[in-house]
This record gives sequence, structure tokens and C-alpha cells, in this order.
Amino acid sequence: MPSGIATLLGATMMAALGSDSGMAQEKPQEVVAATVRSQGHPCDQPKRLLADEEASSPDEPAWVLECSNAKYWVKYRNGLAAEIKPIR
Repeated sequence: MPSGIATLLGATMMAALGSDSGMAQEKPQEVVAATVRSQGHPCDQPKRLLADEEASSPDEPAWVLECSNAKYWVKYRNGLAAEIKPIR
């Protein structure tokens, strides 16, 4: 895994989980899917999570999440709700 993606993955996990390490064994796509669902979007069976390196910064990682019933672009904003856009 390229170091930039590893850094983004770590930042996403910190943003999504805060200091609670009890969920740390979940797959990354499950963590991002939980964020998507918590903001009112359907996401059944998250399948794939891809880093959007162009839209990411060290403190604000961006991802493309593919679920069995939908696809989303997700950007974690430092201290704010994630920005989520459905992809058709």
C-alpha cells in the first residue's frame, strides 16, 4: 500500500473512530459505510473503498465507497460532518 494511501487510511480511521479503538478491527470500507449510513444514505454490503488522492489532503481524506446498492464519494472534513455525494 503506497504510503500516501496508508496515511489517508489512518486519518480516516481516526476521524471516524475518534479515540475509541474498540472498532479498530473493522474493515476500512465498513467504517466509511457507517459514516455514510449515519448521515442518512443507504449502503448495503460495502464492497470496495478506493482513495481519491487528488481530492485528499493530509487532514481531509477523500474516498470512493462502493456498496451493493450505491456508490459514494466521501470526504472527511476535519471536525465537521463528512461531505458525501452519490455517484451514478
